[in-house]
Amino acid sequence: MATHSRSYDVLTDEQKRVLRSFYDSGMKTTAKDMHKTIMRAADEVGLSYERVKKWIGNERRKRKVVEGVETMQEDTGQSESHVVKGPPLKRSTSGFNIFTSKLLSSDECKEIESKSEKMTFVATKWQSLSDSE
Repeated sequence: MATHSRSYDVLTDEQKRVLRSFYDSGMKTTAKDMHKTIMRAADEVGLSYERVKKWIGNERRKRKVVEGVETMQEDTGQSESHVVKGPPLKRSTSGFNIFTSKLLSSDECKEIESKSEKMTFVATKWQSLSDSE
C-alpha cells in the first residue's frame, strides 16, 4: 500500500502577521479588483500570487468557523469548551430536495437545455403538487 504525503508550505509568524494585516485592511476576496493588493502582499511576504490567494480563502473559511462558534456561544451562553467546533452542520434533506433531484435526472428534464429553464420547470412542477403529494 503506497502512502502519499503532501508537503505544505509553512508560513512564518511574520508572514502570517503581514497577511492578517492585509486581510484586516480589506484583502478579504480574490476578486479582480484585489489583484494589486494581493500582488503587493505576495511581494511583501515573499510568496507567489497564487499562494496568497489560497491563504485568503483559508483565512476566510477559518474566520467564518470562529465567528460561528462565537455566535453559538452568545446564543447558548456556553463557554468555548462546550461548543462543538468544525464545519457547519449539513442541512437535512427536504422533500423539495428529493423532488428536485429526481426530476432533474428524469428524461423529461434532460431535454431542456439551460439550467435556469430546468429550475423554472422544477419550480412549476413543485408548485402544482398538492399537499398530500
